Amino acid sequence: MIILRIEMALMMTIIATAIIVVRSNPTEPIRTFKQFKETFGKSYANSFEETRAMKNFYESLAFVLRTNGTAINAHSDMSTEEFGRFFTMSERQMKSIQEDYSLIACRFNQTHFQSEIDLRKCGFVTPVKDQKKCGACWAFSTVCTTESLYLSSRQVSPWKFGLSEQELVDCASPHGCDGDKMSVGFGYIEHKGVGLSDQYPYIARVQPCQHCFGPKFRIGGYCIIYPPDKTKIKVAMTVVQSAVSAVLLIEDLASFKHYDGKSVISSESKRSKTYGHGVNIVGYGSKYGQEVWIVRNSWGTTWGDKGYAYFAQNSTVMKLTKNVYMAWLH
Repeated sequence: MIILRIEMALMMTIIATAIIVVRSNPTEPIRTFKQFKETFGKSYANSFEETRAMKNFYESLAFVLRTNGTAINAHSDMSTEEFGRFFTMSERQMKSIQEDYSLIACRFNQTHFQSEIDLRKCGFVTPVKDQKKCGACWAFSTVCTTESLYLSSRQVSPWKFGLSEQELVDCASPHGCDGDKMSVGFGYIEHKGVGLSDQYPYIARVQPCQHCFGPKFRIGGYCIIYPPDKTKIKVAMTVVQSAVSAVLLIEDLASFKHYDGKSVISSESKRSKTYGHGVNIVGYGSKYGQEVWIVRNSWGTTWGDKGYAYFAQNSTVMKLTKNVYMAWLH
């Protein structure tokens, strides 16, 4: 009872602070937990879960109101710690990425690259997806790259085509929702192929591997851009005309979790813990007056700019260009 009273008192303090800040800025509407639930279609298993979600929401709201470049989204009812546990890689998998010595370095016969690329405009990416409470970013990233390769080859339609992340979660790795290396996802797709998401739909949890009939989509191979080189990333995207996979090393997860897509990410605050997360680079060019990388996430369309982020090319923030992988078809 004492703990509950303390939590309720803390929540009311956060609510009061948030309302005062919002009311001091008349251009901002008053945001409430009721509006949040209605906007994102939220419901909770019991009153305890709803109270915890409400506390997290108002803490998120207070954070957003004092932090530039952030906004409330569908994940704002989770604490940063909970979000990191479900939506990023485990520390074990982050370490395994750093120690993955089996990868082949990419080699290029050309140095020319396009001045800008936006695969969204070309129709070479499928609609943004949501990994939900499963650390399957590695599967979403490698599947996105594979989908992009097939779309750029004009063999399939972006609105009728989607490959199965769930197949990789169930069949490619024993660590499905805890994160895994890009090489695990690419290796499975290269040797066994991955089926369609319509036939093997995503459920955001590990289940026994299903042996589904239907077409399988394979890649011809993959490599890592090593040593890290921003020019080579542009050359790679010019050559294959598809997305590439990348691993972020996130320090300020609270800010990145609430990124609003209306600014360029060029720096982040230092924190004691780093989170690994697989994404895709789907283009580069100019945005908001800066040269940027266009990054596709797998946290749904309420995050960022309808699921996308913009990273400054002249920055090493989150080590975006340190671990980048390309693939190709046969």
